[in-house]
Amino acid sequence: MGLITTTRAIEIQPALEAFSTAEIQTAIDSASKFVESWCGRIFSLETVVNEVIRTDQFGYHFLARTPVISGTLSLTFEGASVEAFVVNNNSGELYCPGYPDRYLKVSYQGGYATIPAGIELAVASITLRMLERLKMSVGISAKEIGSVKTQFVGAGDNYSQIDQSIKAILAPYWRGSL
Repeated sequence: MGLITTTRAIEIQPALEAFSTAEIQTAIDSASKFVESWCGRIFSLETVVNEVIRTDQFGYHFLARTPVISGTLSLTFEGASVEAFVVNNNSGELYCPGYPDRYLKVSYQGGYATIPAGIELAVASITLRMLERLKMSVGISAKEIGSVKTQFVGAGDNYSQIDQSIKAILAPYWRGSL
């Protein structure tokens, strides 16, 4: 499921009206997954129940769904409740000093009830660029008009292909890859 609706995407990027609802929704879903992967976090609000996490050698772990709603986090280790932990609600950084390199079960409520405007803008912009590129490059790898030659490059899964303006919009939410 995408981070924005088709209607909201068209409000933000009116040029999307040239595409079908199915094309837009498919591109929104893909763009949403890309944004979450690039930022290293999940944005939509959800209650997580008994998710298995692994702390690092120092007892740290980053929760995927942030911000964490205050007071909703609970931890268990081998069925027993873990009382000694510290969580940064904004970044999702969890520190369990007595549990280095351990598998714990975590339950919490995290994410945004309303997706931030910057994330909506990034998803709508990536959606538009994606659909425009697909329309331009179907079956054509290069074209030449007079002395001007244009070659289309596939985006693949290379994050360097993302536009610098979109990276700037996403920068406040970036935490690295999931």
